Amino acid sequence: MNEPKAGFLATIRSFPPTFWVANTMEIFERMAWYGFFAVSSLYITGPVETGGLGFTSEQRGQLQAIVPFILYLLPVITGALADRYGYKKMFIIAYVGMVIFYYALGQFKTFPTFLGAFLCVALAAAIFKPVVVGTVARVTSAGNSSMGFGIFYMMVNIGGFLGPLVAGAVRGISWNYVFIACSTWAAINLVIVIIFYRDPSTEATSTQKRTLGKVARDMVEVLGNMRFGICVFTVLIALMLANQGLEWFSWKRCWIFIGMWLVLNALWDLSMPQGSGNPAHPASAGRPFFLKRMHCSNWRFAMFLLIMSGFWTSFNQIFLTMPEYIRDFTDTRPMVQVARNVSESVSGFARRVVGGVGLKEQANKIENDAFLNALAAIEQAEVLQEFDRLVRLARGVEPIVPEPTRTKQSNAKSKAAVMDKIKKLLEDREIDDAEKERLKAARESLEAEKSDTSDPATQPAESPPATQRKLPGPEADEAAQALLAAVDDADHETPDKVQALVDRAEELRDAYAECAPIRAVEELVDSIERAKRTRMLPKDPSLSPAVLQELQALVATLNVSGATKPLETIDLVESARTILQYKVRVEPLELARFVAAVGSRVDAVSDADLTTAVRSINRRLEQRGKPLFKDGDAERLRTELRQLLLTHGPLAPRDAVRRACAALPNGNRDIEPDVLALGIRDLAYRPVIWDRIDAGRQVNPEHIVNFDALAIVLLQVVISFMMARFHRFTTMIVGMVIAAVGIGLSSFAGGTMIGPLGGSLLVVVAGIVIFAVGEMMASPTSQEYVGRIAPQDRVAVYMGYYFVAVALGNLFGGILSGQLYGKLARDMQRPDLMWACFGGLMLLTAVIFLLYDRFALPRSKPQAKMA
Repeated sequence: MNEPKAGFLATIRSFPPTFWVANTMEIFERMAWYGFFAVSSLYITGPVETGGLGFTSEQRGQLQAIVPFILYLLPVITGALADRYGYKKMFIIAYVGMVIFYYALGQFKTFPTFLGAFLCVALAAAIFKPVVVGTVARVTSAGNSSMGFGIFYMMVNIGGFLGPLVAGAVRGISWNYVFIACSTWAAINLVIVIIFYRDPSTEATSTQKRTLGKVARDMVEVLGNMRFGICVFTVLIALMLANQGLEWFSWKRCWIFIGMWLVLNALWDLSMPQGSGNPAHPASAGRPFFLKRMHCSNWRFAMFLLIMSGFWTSFNQIFLTMPEYIRDFTDTRPMVQVARNVSESVSGFARRVVGGVGLKEQANKIENDAFLNALAAIEQAEVLQEFDRLVRLARGVEPIVPEPTRTKQSNAKSKAAVMDKIKKLLEDREIDDAEKERLKAARESLEAEKSDTSDPATQPAESPPATQRKLPGPEADEAAQALLAAVDDADHETPDKVQALVDRAEELRDAYAECAPIRAVEELVDSIERAKRTRMLPKDPSLSPAVLQELQALVATLNVSGATKPLETIDLVESARTILQYKVRVEPLELARFVAAVGSRVDAVSDADLTTAVRSINRRLEQRGKPLFKDGDAERLRTELRQLLLTHGPLAPRDAVRRACAALPNGNRDIEPDVLALGIRDLAYRPVIWDRIDAGRQVNPEHIVNFDALAIVLLQVVISFMMARFHRFTTMIVGMVIAAVGIGLSSFAGGTMIGPLGGSLLVVVAGIVIFAVGEMMASPTSQEYVGRIAPQDRVAVYMGYYFVAVALGNLFGGILSGQLYGKLARDMQRPDLMWACFGGLMLLTAVIFLLYDRFALPRSKPQAKMA
């Protein structure tokens, strides 16, 4: 390491044009991937009426676990193909696939078709990854590779920084523009690779080309033989399946399967001739792969990848766990205050720019707090809906919109979910014996329920005429009752429409009656879970004994007599946590005081509040693609809202809201009760709570995490230039130690989830920046190292194997993130222990790397340590 190093500018000038072309393509590819992936959760789970897919969080979790895992496994294959057929051809295939399938992501709306398109995007990205890294490895030398991979890593983060910003801006117009933007970035790369890229690979133009079978054998033999590859990849797939939470393949069954699989392979090896797995041994000659022993030909490289998976497991917590931690525990109001001070000037400047290019209508839509909302957006409708729920519980008033009626399919899913809850509660030490006995009885009754209703004896009796039908008292479904009421008032409708209303009401009645036993068990399970959570309140660090006592005393005064489900202390605590998810920090005691401050009547409604209410309604109608209330129709809406509040007070009953919806202009502008409810809540609660809600704003967590990418963009080249003077393993190990300090620093941020003080924003940001410094040392250097030790004819396949470590890091990181955050941060309110675990894991990885460097690698021939 004493050889002279070139200066900074000389090193920059030493890179050939192909190096800069590859780095430019990396920017656009990352803009495409992160442009979608950063907003994918919002799109996948977003309401259909606002352009989202409407999938469940569980389905979203499956998509985000399966696709990245497959993406990081496939480069082993695609890298081998790139070494054989040429980098430029693989780039072109990748970009054509990206152009098509990024756009297709926005066109497919069902789970199977969307998953298929997403996997095709992953395939295209998997073709790209080893080729672009392989290009950097091939066109750099020992003298400039450290700087080269540092520049490459900076380009990764430029794309990762810009992509979400563009996607966040265009999705406000339409989700379609997100997919168009991603396809556009891929199309730009396609043009770049065709015109400017010069292929550095050699085999594609050689006269001695390998056959496809030889490529496959060489791919496997980087680490071992085919038997070894099948054994390892079967274990990886099993781990991925177990991580999906599948009922038929739980973690317990996964470990049993892996144990049996490994034992079976070991026994099979014992029956094979000794040495048959080694290609150089005479015993392997002429034997098919399944009649050979497993053989690991490059155990040092395999160990390197396994150790690197520990780095990536800890690394991923910055992106998997940190956003949730910032949202729940970190008080970001200091940054909000800074944004508030500059928001008006930024919004004014934006209005002048947009208006200056002739878009006056769009310029008028830019509000003074537009910049503030971009940085610290409050999910206003959800916050007001949650507060409305608390007030209605305390006053014994039903919600404006009833819960949706179950179908038979959702009924079956509910039964499975309830049985799973019962199983977990029976294993819970916090549940007493009496509660467990009730759960066992409920389980037995539910198991005795038959889901098949084809038996005529189980069918409901023939129904009376429409106007005489009444669903049974407490079991009545609100939606069915509303349809029956519509039948009674449908004299002016056609017979077909009347019959359709009758048929739908009958379907709802039957579905509701069918799920009555499950609802009863659900209520029992919910009550036991609720009782458990209530017993745990005194142990919550967010609530001091004095605050909890005051809260309980105040709750006792809030409920009206006769409320069927009165407001309880646990409701206020859990509402404060729910509102925290909407990026507003407020204490349960404050919520209780605001509930008490809501009067039973409204004496006046201001024009300014009416304007805000109409804007909220129009915003939801615009999301659903329906005409807006304007001019005279808007005035009628204002009149109807004012009358509702003056007549019924803040808690407008359900029937009154329905009548108001019917009185408003309809036809193509049908307004549903859930939309009108937005305006009602605006008028009822904004004057009471909005100042406090606005003061409790929190910055969107992704903006805080983006300090990592920003630090890399600013510092990566300088750090890489400095680190070029040190041994690669020294750089990686020290980088991991620094990253461990950065991750662990959040342990000292303090604060609680819903207490008066959140964690220190300064400490969290400092930890992210320190982590970024360690990341800049360890991550690009590890890629550089693999590129340097790979044979020139197999650079891409070696880089493909490098991504196996990333795949394992995604898998293990996701498992640890969910488990540790749930048990330590959320349940025990000890995020400090969680971050100590993640920091400790990174530090342990650094120690293992030190031992690996000291004892596993030969001291001679440093450039061929793992070849």
